[in-house]
Amino acid sequence: MSFRFGKRVKIAPGITLNFGKRGISTTLGPRGASVNLGRKGVYLNASIPGTGLSWRSRVGGSAKSPAPVQPDPIRRSVPPPLSRSDVPDSTQSPQAVPPPVPGPMRPANSPFATFLMVSGVLFWIVAALVALALYSA
Repeated sequence: MSFRFGKRVKIAPGITLNFGKRGISTTLGPRGASVNLGRKGVYLNASIPGTGLSWRSRVGGSAKSPAPVQPDPIRRSVPPPLSRSDVPDSTQSPQAVPPPVPGPMRPANSPFATFLMVSGVLFWIVAALVALALYSA
């Protein structure tokens, strides 16, 4: 079991300094929709206060972040031609069919992935604004 330390100091409405065991960070924005700037990077936070539902996403890098690892390229070779012995005999027992090989995955920086990320962010921001309107009424 480890000890945790955390202290929050409100500087102004919507601006908070966060002191922790490993450093200081700053939070900008109201409850439900904020941006956190710290040594691990920049994070966008959205939540519906009082429900326990929240979303957090990293939107900026850090000076200490490791360099991305490049995957090995997929090497595809031409299969050898079939011979008579490779063709199954219909009198033999049926053989198990190998599972299909998955196709190439969609890269993380594709327009589709960007659309999903942006729509998720917009959903949580709108949900947070609706919750703020309901709670302030």
